[in-house]
Amino acid sequence: MGIWLLVLVAGCYTPPDLPLIDEIPIVAPEGCAPPREERVACVLDGDTLDVTSCGSERIRLLGINAPEISHGEEPAECWGEAAEIELRRILAGELVSLTFDDEC
Repeated sequence: MGIWLLVLVAGCYTPPDLPLIDEIPIVAPEGCAPPREERVACVLDGDTLDVTSCGSERIRLLGINAPEISHGEEPAECWGEAAEIELRRILAGELVSLTFDDEC
């Protein structure tokens, strides 16, 4: 009986109407550069890239903490190289929208 009640209640659930991602305005925090589009020039690891040209402007992706690749004498973390390869596959040469956080 309890399972049927759960199925009945779950079947009546209607998710709230949320705006599509393209409908949400992008606003930069005060004192930060306004949002803009740039081309990805280099992917450095699984959560870091350069835009415009390699070494010109370094961007860290918010909300992503990918395993680190090898830096000098520091060994790579597990899956660090795989994260770098995947980010490069997805973003290399692509036009991306940059929006800055409060620490811009």
